[in-house]
Amino acid sequence: MRLTARSLQYNLSVLSAVAFVHLFGCTNAPVPPAESSGLTPTAADVRVCLLIDPRLITPWAGTGVPIGNNTIATCLHVFPPPATSMWIDSQTVPIEMWYSGGLWRQVNADGTVVRGDDWVDVSKDWQEFHALAGNFEPAPGSEIDFDRPLHAGETIYLIGFGGDATKIDRESAKSMEPTVVAGRVAVTPPDWKDRIIAVEVSVPPEHKRFGGMSGGAAVVHDEKRGKWVVVGLCRGLLETRNSFGPFEWSGGSVVQVVRPPSQSGTKESS
Repeated sequence: MRLTARSLQYNLSVLSAVAFVHLFGCTNAPVPPAESSGLTPTAADVRVCLLIDPRLITPWAGTGVPIGNNTIATCLHVFPPPATSMWIDSQTVPIEMWYSGGLWRQVNADGTVVRGDDWVDVSKDWQEFHALAGNFEPAPGSEIDFDRPLHAGETIYLIGFGGDATKIDRESAKSMEPTVVAGRVAVTPPDWKDRIIAVEVSVPPEHKRFGGMSGGAAVVHDEKRGKWVVVGLCRGLLETRNSFGPFEWSGGSVVQVVRPPSQSGTKESS
């Protein structure tokens, strides 16, 4: 079956599907002022890769994060496993699927889409694959630690290939550079599952600007380690909504970050 961005469209990325989190009243605790080391990461500090599924006949792109041993982590919704190759940073690379948080959505013969685990349970929206060629390793001096403790108010950066994911083709991708968005760790809503964190960002909820950042790196600067540490993967931009009686107003923009387990447990077959 040939896949198209249209047949997969079920707004594949939450970074391409603006959701609304209704926070009734003012029940969430306030977020302390952001703490900052004064440093901002660059592409030389934290490596991310631009991913395009070569099976697609229309543009669709996302971001991947090298985590060591030529293994790349990204969100499950970025492309459907199993896959045998991936267009990574301007080159087609054979890959082997390793692990995923759950099952990807299914596309029926009539084109209808059945929701997968990445939509039913956000904490499962991750996957890892091994590049069988090329050199895709983390930036020297950086660290991958999906279990590093985080606290509300901590400065965090989101790094990926920002833009409308449905308009990033192989030609335009060649000139793209990673986008760095600053934010701060927010109080996680009580109905969110473990291994999902909320990041407040001071940009309007224009989801297409974040589409290509699906699967990108969520990064903090750990002063004790003296390193940039990747603590999770960018999953989706949400607009929070506050309400009181008949009144409702925007509470700002929040990015969901999913944190894959350190010990992956669901092996994918190619």
